[in-house]
Amino acid sequence: MASVAKLGALKDKARVGGNALASLLKFIEERRRRAGAWEDGFEAFEREVHRRFAEAEREFVGEELGRLDVLLPEVRIDGVLHRGGQRLW
Repeated sequence: MASVAKLGALKDKARVGGNALASLLKFIEERRRRAGAWEDGFEAFEREVHRRFAEAEREFVGEELGRLDVLLPEVRIDGVLHRGGQRLW
């Protein structure tokens, strides 16, 4: 499966993720090098894969949500005026 991005390929590009993505990619590469039996069984391997993907997903979604966290001088929500740079999300 050569479709997984290499960390080196990401260095000169726009930020694609953070530590969780880097950890996930490293885990994938290590597993490919050590192909074969799983020390703690396949179920433990599957749980670890799920945990790492979920962590990378949370990090990525958090970055996107951070871009929506804006300060506005005022905004009207459902007819109520909010002022003073209140965080709205």
